[in-house]
Amino acid sequence: MVDSDPKFTVLQWDNELANVSLIRNGLLGCTPTSPELAITFQCLELYHQLRRRQSSFGIQAYAKVLCELHGISQF
Repeated sequence: MVDSDPKFTVLQWDNELANVSLIRNGLLGCTPTSPELAITFQCLELYHQLRRRQSSFGIQAYAKVLCELHGISQF
């Protein structure tokens, strides 16, 4: 779920906003203009699913989320 390489280059087309370039690459910038940090949509989805299941992030909730994300019937 989390990329092991925390830095990589995102190509920005002429006259394209930085966040548009990031979104095209599956990232969301942390600021509206000139973002220097971005979060992957996968990371946001994982956080969303964890919060939906159980706010305490217990091991059972984590297992359920992994099953959901991988399309496996829950146990």
